[in-house]
Amino acid sequence: DNLLYQVLSISALHLLKSAPNDAELIVARQTYHGLALREHRRAVAELNIQNSDAVCCASSLIFVDAFASLHGRPIEPYSPPMEWLHMARGAGSVFAVGIAALEDSKEFETSIINGIANRGRYFDNDLQLFEETNRNGLMGLLAQGILEEPWDQGTQQAYEKTLSYIGWVQLAIKENEHPLGICRRMMAFAILAPKRFIECVDQMRPRALVILAYFFALGAQ
Repeated sequence: DNLLYQVLSISALHLLKSAPNDAELIVARQTYHGLALREHRRAVAELNIQNSDAVCCASSLIFVDAFASLHGRPIEPYSPPMEWLHMARGAGSVFAVGIAALEDSKEFETSIINGIANRGRYFDNDLQLFEETNRNGLMGLLAQGILEEPWDQGTQQAYEKTLSYIGWVQLAIKENEHPLGICRRMMAFAILAPKRFIECVDQMRPRALVILAYFFALGAQ
């Protein structure tokens, strides 16, 4: 049920792109989205070999849904997209648990999620994602001191890793990677960005908000 409701929810969201004022679609979207999250919480609480494939697939769609829902969200007055960041991280965590539950079973090779996971293996290479050279040209965002900004080694490292990830996406764009691959990299930002950076965004720290703006600017390239 969690997967079915999420398919219906994201379908309604897609249809709303061409009919944004359709009241019936708006109600359908809200209804199915609420049902999907309710049933997903129930399925996660009862996670087992039998339902783990559906849980992983539903988590993936919730992840995509959260990213797609950013388009058209109200930005005045501005507030950071914390719902997306938290929901994506939650979906990513559930996905990892579901994969772990399936991997040692005979069902894994024939599972739907196996194919999805194998196509995103480049996310497993932390050295590539957060390589220091990725942030060449972006270090100016760390150079200027901000008056009364809380600063420690953990905060600095969080900013550095975030800039490396942004640089990694930027390199893929410069190398003309397929748009779907770039989209996957951008969606994964919410899961892979350091937790400390997400906290700084939530606190509305100016440096964190500017770095987040740099990330979203990639989507316009």
